Amino acid sequence: MLIILFLFVPILIQIFKNDVNQKRIGYYALLIIAVYLFWYIVLYWELSYISEDGTYGSDASYYWLVINNISKGLDSYRGLSAPLFVLWGSLLLKSSIINSFSIIVIANILLMSNAYILQAKSLLSRVDSRKSKSLLTLLFLLWTNGIVIWMTIRGLKEPLFIILLFVWIFYWENIVKYQQVRGSIPEVNRKARTDKLSRGVLFIISTMFLSVLLNNIRTGSYLLIFPYMLTFIINKTQRRRLFVIVNAGIIFIFAILFLNVGGRVDYYNIFKKEYGEVAFDTSPKIIRETKNAPASELLAIGRFISGPGPIRSFRQLVTGDVFVISTRVGDVLIFLGSCVWWLCLVVMLLKIIRNKKIISVYKTYMGWIFLSLAFILIYSNLYYGTGDTRHRAVMYLLASPILAISLLEAKSKYVVKRRIESI
Repeated sequence: MLIILFLFVPILIQIFKNDVNQKRIGYYALLIIAVYLFWYIVLYWELSYISEDGTYGSDASYYWLVINNISKGLDSYRGLSAPLFVLWGSLLLKSSIINSFSIIVIANILLMSNAYILQAKSLLSRVDSRKSKSLLTLLFLLWTNGIVIWMTIRGLKEPLFIILLFVWIFYWENIVKYQQVRGSIPEVNRKARTDKLSRGVLFIISTMFLSVLLNNIRTGSYLLIFPYMLTFIINKTQRRRLFVIVNAGIIFIFAILFLNVGGRVDYYNIFKKEYGEVAFDTSPKIIRETKNAPASELLAIGRFISGPGPIRSFRQLVTGDVFVISTRVGDVLIFLGSCVWWLCLVVMLLKIIRNKKIISVYKTYMGWIFLSLAFILIYSNLYYGTGDTRHRAVMYLLASPILAISLLEAKSKYVVKRRIESI
């Protein structure tokens, strides 16, 4: 229970801050906990009739068995799939007075609540105070998407992946803001310039360290942070034309890399051998499409972004023949989440058409945009667009900043408080 209590401390600190918007972030974090817990209680009630170990089955059962064995000293986390998550889960059990899968789920909920705080703080520093309340409300609604809730209460590894990534982003964004303030003061400006090399080295080292951590949670995730790192470095050059050109080049390189490599690599056998995971759906339809790469890669990207969609998820509710393993609670959450996601995409496109000046604001959120694009390219390629809804939940959260800003009905000069040299 000690770790659970520790995870709750940042939320309490946020609530007792003096600033109204900071308090509001804390209250929304509590609401997220309440919403997630409500759905988990409903899921727990359903699983009590159909599950012996308290999990919904599939990956959750595998990880729960391994975590239990390691916490009892019967196994080692080395050589396992997602070893960092398994180690984290075993620490949760060792620090708890009860041995229950619910401990993993509660920890996931608290991790997600803390991740919301970090992302909300990041966005709040960029937005005009007159729009802060609307922004935080929109962000809260995006974080309570049904698919995001389902990803969290399944008790899997994605929340740990998200919090590590968000802590790193938040830390470096605050370093940048500190540099700007410090560099603007004449008496410390010279010393600030001499610190650039040490900060750059620290940035690269922390990036490499994070890549190792993430790859021990989520396969291929080490590739995610390099677009962020490159954007960070390029953005510091103060050359906007170079910034735009190189960013476009990075997108092009990633697109070429994954569009060409995808059809020539046997991901199924590689992942099964190295990670014990099935890389993608092995149905005859998907296998036939992989032979038509790179055309199938483009289809995979579309499937990944739009799937599972309201139609397929509604069919699952009615017939139950779309997902291999599911629960009624999961089916309802996926259907609701799919409807909200499609609605957000449509509204965002309409807002952009109505107010094209919003696009000029996106450069302030280039890091989040590149993280989203990299995630989509990587995992739509690895799973050929048929990935689990938990992968899409991560995509939703990485895209939340740009979605929230796009959904705000305002001119760009009203949305952005100031230009921040962070991503």
